[in-house]
Amino acid sequence: MVGFKRSIDISCRRPFYTRTRFLFFALLLISVYIYGWHVTEIELGELVRDAHLVKPLIRDLLHPALFTFETETESTYTFFVLSGRQLSLGKIKKDNQGPVLTLSNNSGQIGNTIGVSGKGFRPSLTKVN
Repeated sequence: MVGFKRSIDISCRRPFYTRTRFLFFALLLISVYIYGWHVTEIELGELVRDAHLVKPLIRDLLHPALFTFETETESTYTFFVLSGRQLSLGKIKKDNQGPVLTLSNNSGQIGNTIGVSGKGFRPSLTKVN
């Protein structure tokens, strides 16, 4: 046993959270956080009260629209005259092929209510909210 060296390399280092440098940085970080909280005038009651406004944002972030579907659209047109008197547009040649819009009045003033009905449109395959 001559020449036998006992090597004990057990590290006696303290954990990182007990060192002075960590405590200094933690205290500095907490101070900056508290100062920022007061400067921005954050009111915890308002954060809780308006939490329902965040729900759509979170839902959309969790379900992004990665896939978009091309939809076919159909369109048509009709005539409407914004005037103070009823105008007779007479017989307008209508294309019987495709969708058709029909108005209850072909002229009116701002604020008047008109009825619009359509024929020949394909039904929508998606749910309309």
